[in-house]
Amino acid sequence: MSDPTDATNATVLSKDHLVPDMEADLALTQQLKPLRDTAEALFQFTDDTILEASSECWYAATAYYTALSRMVSSFPDIKLVVDEVASFFGSRRRRKAQPVAPTTK
Repeated sequence: MSDPTDATNATVLSKDHLVPDMEADLALTQQLKPLRDTAEALFQFTDDTILEASSECWYAATAYYTALSRMVSSFPDIKLVVDEVASFFGSRRRRKAQPVAPTTK
């Protein structure tokens, strides 16, 4: 790498070369920052909306399942529907994952 204080690099470091590049970079930064801020806000809004919709969907699904499961004793014909909904929830207990033994090299 060359030494920036070396006299042979004077044209690279001259005011005529540095200042226009610096000003162009500053202008680009000033132009892009609002775009980045808007994109960040859009991302946050989208992420929040997905989370809220997922939560509302899960709440509705559990309410539906609860209502159906309570109705089975009075309306045995809906048992198939309740079983389908139960399979969606994966009502079976899951086995605990076995801890992975550390490997030695």
